[in-house]
Order: sequence, then structure tokens, then C-alpha cells
Amino acid sequence: MSDAESLYIAAEEPDLAINMYKKREEYEHMLRLVAKFRREHLADTYKHIAEQSQMKGNLKRAEHYYVEAKTWAA
Repeated sequence: MSDAESLYIAAEEPDLAINMYKKREEYEHMLRLVAKFRREHLADTYKHIAEQSQMKGNLKRAEHYYVEAKTWAA
């Protein structure tokens, strides 16, 4: 856990920590926090990462996250 993440969590602002990781494309850290603090958005988050990966041409990563989002047909 990064120092910035710790501060955001201590300040009860997990969305800021999630967004920080999203901007840095540190998706595993981002997903960990979404699963913990915003579980209802987890499938949408997987799908978003998959779409971003696909647009950037990283099809292997896109496939992985589409499967996690249970939208593998996409």
C-alpha cells in the first residue's frame, strides 16, 4: 500500500485512492480497492479496464479483464 493510498483511506476517501491508481493505470491496486470499498462497481470496473486495454491495443490484457467482467464475448 502506498503512502498516498494510506492517507486517502485514513481520510475516508477511498474513491480518491481508486482514481489515483486509475490515472496511473495500476489496475490491480485499483481493483483491490474497488473490491473492498465499492464492490457494487467491480464488474463495471473490469469492463472499463478491458475497454481501455482494447483501445490501446493490449488485447491480451483486454481479454483477461473481459473474462473477469463476465463479458468475454465482447
